[in-house]
This record gives sequence, structure tokens and C-alpha cells, in this order.
Amino acid sequence: PTLLADPVDLRALPTGVHVAINIFEGSRRIALLLGSGAAVITTVNAFNTSVYHSASYSLAAPNAPFKKTDGACKGEGKKVHFSYETSRDKSIDVSLCLESMVFTNKNKEEAEPIPYKTDADGTMWGKESQSPEVWAYEKQVEKRFALTEAEEDALIKEASKAWRTQFAVAMGYLVAGLSIFGALVWVIGWIVRGFLGIPNGMDKRPDL
Repeated sequence: PTLLADPVDLRALPTGVHVAINIFEGSRRIALLLGSGAAVITTVNAFNTSVYHSASYSLAAPNAPFKKTDGACKGEGKKVHFSYETSRDKSIDVSLCLESMVFTNKNKEEAEPIPYKTDADGTMWGKESQSPEVWAYEKQVEKRFALTEAEEDALIKEASKAWRTQFAVAMGYLVAGLSIFGALVWVIGWIVRGFLGIPNGMDKRPDL
């Protein structure tokens, strides 16, 4: 009979492939992926934040001019809100205070209604803020509200400045967040290396 070559010991054959897993390298890649994702998302959201245009004015009487204010409405005045379209197709949210005025009636009694009408002889009429006359007055005021070109430019510049400030704040929070996240990753790696006896800056013990 023909003899085969030297017999092969099947028990000596490898049963699988051993893959060395580098926990530290994998963790660094995950941390880099998370940090990069957070940076991209935060930057895109901050950049695409809508520019908010707003302005606050007050009106002392029906024939008085509109005056720019800080938004406060004193006394018994009534604050109304409406949207105004500029000549550059920009929408501005207007907050308007209809100021109250002290009236004295025939009995020498004082009241503080909102003036809503002025007669040709200068006589001024006033009513409480929730009266139908004042409601109708609000609609009239909204229709005649107008801004000059210089006022529109100033409001647009203010909104752009506010957007830049908001963007800078978002970037500041991003840098702070990434710094804290990076420090946390380093601390975890330092603790794990301490338990495993691995020197800092290395992924395994020198004797392995």
C-alpha cells in the first residue's frame, strides 16, 4: 500500500483568528467623532439662527410722534404688539406703549385714561384701555406707524449686532464644552491606565 506523507495533527490547527483590541485607540476615535459631531451641529445651528428684528416705541397722544423707548410702559398705559414690514422687506416686531394721560373732569376728579381722539379745537378724549374706542384707536395707530430709512438701517444694524453676539456666545459654550469633554476623556484614560499599570501616553504595558 502507498503511504501518505507525515500525518497531520488536526488538534494543532488554529480554530480562529485572534484580534487584539486596542481599547484606548478605539476610545480616542469615539471621543473624536463625538466632539466633531457636536462642533458641526452647534456651529450650523448657531450660524442658521434667524435674525430677530424688534423695536419699542411709545405714543403720548393721537397726534404725537412715535418715540423710541426701552420697552417700559409707565402708569396706566397699554402695550400693543404688531408686525411692521420695512422698505427692505424686513419684518420688525414692534412693541408700542399707548401712554395714559391724567384728565380732570368737571367735578375736579382725576383719572388716567388713554387719549384716543383729538378734536379740531384741541379737545382730547380718553377712555380706559379695554374700551371699544381704544381698541379702534390701536388699529389706527398700527396703520399710520412708519419708520424712516435711517431708523430702519439702525434697527437692522442692531439685529445684526445681536446675531453676532449670540453666535460668539454659542462658540464660547462650544469651546468650553469641548474642553470639559476632552478633560473628562483624559481623566478616564488616566484612571484606567492606573488600574492596568499602563504608563501615560501608552496603550499597553511595556512588558507585554
